[in-house]
Amino acid sequence: MGGAYFSVMSTERPEVARHLKAAVLLVPAVYDRHVRYNFLRTMSKSWRQVQILFETFNIHEVFGRNSLTNQVSDKFCRIAYVGRWLCRKIILYFLGDDPKQIDNNKIPEFLNSFPAGTSAKMLIHWFQMIDNKDFQHFDYGKEKNLIMYNSTEPPKYNLSKIQPPVAVFHSKHDDLVQPKDILRFYNQVPNKLGEYDVGHSFTHFDFQIGINATEFVYKKILDIFE
Repeated sequence: MGGAYFSVMSTERPEVARHLKAAVLLVPAVYDRHVRYNFLRTMSKSWRQVQILFETFNIHEVFGRNSLTNQVSDKFCRIAYVGRWLCRKIILYFLGDDPKQIDNNKIPEFLNSFPAGTSAKMLIHWFQMIDNKDFQHFDYGKEKNLIMYNSTEPPKYNLSKIQPPVAVFHSKHDDLVQPKDILRFYNQVPNKLGEYDVGHSFTHFDFQIGINATEFVYKKILDIFE
C-alpha cells in the first residue's frame, strides 16, 4: 500500500511532499478495479459487515507481528523440507503463483517482516476503494460524511496535486494490481519519470523478494535516480 500512502500524503500534505525529489512506486495499489483475487473481491463487497465485526470485537490492528498465528508460522516455516514446502504453497497462493521467483531458504527471513501489521481502518478503507473502484477518502456513512467532508459521499483524492516526479513499475502477472489500473493512476500524475513493464512473470511481491528482482527492478531504479 506504499503507493496509496504516498498518493494520499502528496495530495493532502503538499508541504511535506515538496521535500521529495522523486518517487519510484512498485506496482502501486492506488486503483484496484481489476484485482483478480476472488477472496479480495468478496471481502471488499462485504466491507460494511467486516467493519461491524471489527467494531464489535474492538479490533484495531490486523496481521500484527505479535499475533499467535504469526508466531506459529515463524516457527513452523523454519522447519526444513515439510515446513518450508507448506509455507511456500501458502505464500504462492496469496502472493502469486510464480515458484521460479521464490527461494525456499529465504522464506523464514521473509516471514521475519511479513506481514507487518496494519490498522483495521486502513484495511476497511482499501476494501471500500476496491468496491467503489475509485481512489477516495474513507466512507464513514452519509451522516458522518456530511460532518467530515460537507458531502454525503467521500471526495476523491485529486491526483493532479502530486508534485514529486513519479515512476511506476508493473507486470501483467500481478493479480493484485493490474497494469491498466496502474496506468490509470500514472496518467493522472502531472510529473512523470517513466512507466516500466518488467516483462517477466513477476507477481506482486516478486518486485521485492523475487530472485531476479535485482536484475529487472533494482538496477533500473538506480538508473532512474542517477
